[in-house]
Amino acid sequence: MLFKFESLISKVIVTDRDLAMMNAISVVFPTSIHLLCRFHIEKNVGARCKQYVKKDRQEEVMDLWKKIVYSTSVEEYDHHLQQFEILCADIILFVDYVKDSWLTPYKERFVNVWTNRVMHLGNTTSNRVESAHWRLKNMLQTSFGDLCKSWDAVNMMLKNQICIIQSSFQKTIKDVEHEYNSQFFQNLHHCVSRKCMKEIDKQLERVKIVDTNKTECDCSIRTTHGLSCACELAKWQIYGNVIPLDSIHDFWKQLSIAHELEDEESLSDYDFSEELEAMKAYMKKHNIISQRIFKAKVREVVFPHTTSIIAPPKKVRTK
Repeated sequence: MLFKFESLISKVIVTDRDLAMMNAISVVFPTSIHLLCRFHIEKNVGARCKQYVKKDRQEEVMDLWKKIVYSTSVEEYDHHLQQFEILCADIILFVDYVKDSWLTPYKERFVNVWTNRVMHLGNTTSNRVESAHWRLKNMLQTSFGDLCKSWDAVNMMLKNQICIIQSSFQKTIKDVEHEYNSQFFQNLHHCVSRKCMKEIDKQLERVKIVDTNKTECDCSIRTTHGLSCACELAKWQIYGNVIPLDSIHDFWKQLSIAHELEDEESLSDYDFSEELEAMKAYMKKHNIISQRIFKAKVREVVFPHTTSIIAPPKKVRTK
């Protein structure tokens, strides 16, 4: 399963370890940063843990595995990995699996110390797209449906999702949650998402520990989310400033779903001259056969009643 951030122009892609897809991504998106889904990795490691490790030790082993994954420095990563090797010294098959299948070839794609150098906006799993896929399968209900039923199900699911997203946007634009109703947040009110506010609030809790110390702060939230880190917030509090809106990445300010050519009025004002010129250029460039195919396709769109495609006279067995 693949999850791509369109807002980052395909700079970050999250997938499970599908080797064919991974090879394709390296060719199609050579400049992209490819991360692996932590959720799928943990499931695979957990399954092998149940296979090789005795039940009374499984929880301890998996806790140490999580510490490896969430290490925030190379030293911390090496320390937890050494502990893991000592703890599982008598289960060499499991240690070899973890190192050979995941850590040695792919640690830079899912361990915190390396993923914290990438702006992934908090997405280190493909759970969002997996969840959407699950909802779609629930709406389809069966694998024996025809194209029309499948189209209706997909259309209904997308409409429901858009309604939920728009409702969330409207709530953010109109209301301010009580915990963020302070002067410190005033520039962000009605301008950024609630998730953004929560992430900044977590950093405010860290201010009590790190204060303005940049080394202790590590500023990873600035790199990964494009948000103000604890040491930045501490400085603004000291000088009596508020959080500036331009310190927030544009991703968190998107509170509307843009629809190009949304209504008839915008269509009537739209200038089609560029498209018409492109069509004429296409016709001049290609031979008579390609021209006829192109004209037939355009005619189907402009005059749909003239198409030769008709619904089957009776229900066709699809499988």
